[in-house]
Amino acid sequence: MLTLAFYPVDTWFFRESRPMESLGGTSLGNQFPPSPSTLMGALRTRLGDLIGLNWQQLKQQPDIAPPWWGDAEQPGDLKLIGPWLYIDNQHYFPVPAHLLRQANGNGYVMLSPGKAVICDLGTVRLPTLPAQTSPGVKPLEGHWLEQQDLNRILQGEQPHPNMKTLCLDDLFENEYRLGIGMDTTSRSVIEGQLYQTRHLRPRKDLAVMVNLDGLDESIEQRLRDSLQQQPLLRLGGEGRMAEVRVTSTPPAFRLPKQPRKQSCVMAIALTDMPITKESWPLPGFTRMTDTEQGDYWQGTWVEQTMNLVAMATPKVHRQGGWDLLNHKPRAVRSFLPAGTVFFFNHATTLPSSLQIGSDTAWGYGHLVTGWWNDLLKG
Repeated sequence: MLTLAFYPVDTWFFRESRPMESLGGTSLGNQFPPSPSTLMGALRTRLGDLIGLNWQQLKQQPDIAPPWWGDAEQPGDLKLIGPWLYIDNQHYFPVPAHLLRQANGNGYVMLSPGKAVICDLGTVRLPTLPAQTSPGVKPLEGHWLEQQDLNRILQGEQPHPNMKTLCLDDLFENEYRLGIGMDTTSRSVIEGQLYQTRHLRPRKDLAVMVNLDGLDESIEQRLRDSLQQQPLLRLGGEGRMAEVRVTSTPPAFRLPKQPRKQSCVMAIALTDMPITKESWPLPGFTRMTDTEQGDYWQGTWVEQTMNLVAMATPKVHRQGGWDLLNHKPRAVRSFLPAGTVFFFNHATTLPSSLQIGSDTAWGYGHLVTGWWNDLLKG
C-alpha cells in the first residue's frame, strides 16, 4: 500500500456541480477537499501512462487493459482510502457534525440523541443539545481537527476547551479568474459565454493525503519510482498541477476501550457517502417502528444487527465529475458529507475503521467507530 501526499504547485480548482450556464452573475465555486474519485482519477491516469495504455484504443477495446485495471465505473483491484489533510506534521480530519462551538468561542458541546419527537421523519430521536447549554452555539461545518482530538471524541469524552480547529479560510486565499468559452474548431471565442471561477491558493505546507492499495508489487514500485523522478501531475479542473510525494504510513485508527456500561456505538464518516432514496440513511438499513422508543433503522454490519437511532449531518451536497475516457460529464449525485455522525443503541464491538455503501473502492463511505453515552438508558 502506498501513502501519497498531494502538495499544491499553483492554485487548485475543484469545480462545484453547477453547470457553467447556470451561474448568472456569480462565480463558479470550489469544492474542497477534492472528491476521492478526483484523486483516484488522477492516479489512474498516471498509472495508465506508466503502463503504456493507448487511451483512444481503450475506449473501443477495453480488454486491452490489464485485469487489475477495471474501468471508469469500477477501478478493478485498486482501492483508495481518504482523503484527509496533513498540515504542520499533523493529520487533520473533518470535525464531526455533532460537535458545536460555544458562542463565546470558549469550549465545545456535543449533540446526542434526545427523546423521540414527532416530525416530518416520523417519531424519531433527533440530536439535541445538553441541558442548560448557553444560546448561540455554532456548527463547525467545513472545519478540521487533529487526529488526537478526534480520538478523544471517539472515546466518548468532551474535547479540550482550547482544541484547535482549522477552517477553509485558514488554509487558502481565494483568487478569482475570468474566462470565455472557446470554439476549438475555429479557434475563436464564443460570444456571450463569459464565466468567472474561484480558485484556491493553498498554504505551501498543506497536503491532501490518501492511501492507494491493490497494486501488484512490481507496478507499485514502478509508480513509486515514477513519482520520485517526476512528481508532478494534473489534478482537478483546468488541469492545475500537484506534486505527489510518497510518504510514511499514516496513523491507524483503533477502537477505543469502552468507557461506560451505558456507552453505545457511534460511527463518524471521514469521507463522503453516496446516497439514494433506496439507501438512505444507510445502505441495507430498513425502517422499524417501536411504540415506546420511536422509529429507528435496522441493518447488519460485520454480521451484527445494528439499530440506528439518530444521526447528525451537515448539508447534503452534490458531486459530478468528468469522464476523461469518454470526454463527458459524469452524472451528478447526492452525498452525505464527511463529518456525518451515526448513533446506534448497541454496545457491540465493531472494527475501528470500515467502508460501507457503493463506490468504497473509490474512497467513499469510510467510517471510524467510537462511543457515545445514551443517557436515556439510565
